[in-house]
Amino acid sequence: MPFSAIEDLHEWMAGKLAGTARPLPPTMDALRSSYSIQPQRLIAPKISVEALTIYLWTLGQPPILHKPVLDWFQRKDIIIYPSLYPMVEPRLVFINSLDILSGYAFELRDNLVLDMVSLKENALDEYERLLASLPGVENRIKRLTRGKKHGSNHVYRAYALSAHLWLASEESGLVPESVLTFLGPCLSYYDTGQWRTSVVLSAISVEYILSEMFEETFKSTAPDIPLGQLYEKVKVKKGFPEDIDAWIRRTNEIRTKAVHRSAWFASERDALDALIGAVELTIWHYLESA
Repeated sequence: MPFSAIEDLHEWMAGKLAGTARPLPPTMDALRSSYSIQPQRLIAPKISVEALTIYLWTLGQPPILHKPVLDWFQRKDIIIYPSLYPMVEPRLVFINSLDILSGYAFELRDNLVLDMVSLKENALDEYERLLASLPGVENRIKRLTRGKKHGSNHVYRAYALSAHLWLASEESGLVPESVLTFLGPCLSYYDTGQWRTSVVLSAISVEYILSEMFEETFKSTAPDIPLGQLYEKVKVKKGFPEDIDAWIRRTNEIRTKAVHRSAWFASERDALDALIGAVELTIWHYLESA
């Protein structure tokens, strides 16, 4: 299956401000462009994930009130999504700067390594400044690497938060509320690790859009048939771009397993693939092909 992709939100916003932007989906294409995600690795010697997290949270609680941490959690331009260790494994959307920050941490020979990705450098810079502001931590943080990457292992880590970012933008207002009703919870279940439920809601989103496309094309009520059959009927008349076609088929494949195989356990990658299929079809149908 071809990689479909996350479109370049940075370039999109630049055009938006200039009044020349066409609606672009958060697909993976642009993350292989010059505005690809910005991965970074930081290292903190002899600090564990749990210790640093507890330390940061303690600093943010009365009576010890560390202002940078407090300010971070009170910022209105940041949306914080679920994470076991929110300070060392952040999942953040920066509304004003159109950026995201996704990270995970691991211990390596008495060192804590923080592996972060963002769409641009803004989020990485802000996060690094936050760590550097902490008493007793600032001189122990060292940047290992930073640069633009185009590989799927980085791209996939940015997708869900980029979808959140797109849903928070004004462009998502062009999508019917009935579709957003499925996409929002789909992302929420994905965020909390409920992969099977997220898969089912993604598939419902795709099925809803295909039903609408059927009714627009055939001028009749969509038949009550499985998603795969509905897709085949719409495809004959409507047709889809190659990447959209691939993601619809992938979403249906995962949905079939989720619905009909009780012993099948959905993975994070399954849920993400189904989510991509739903988001890609949504943006293509309502914003690009309209």
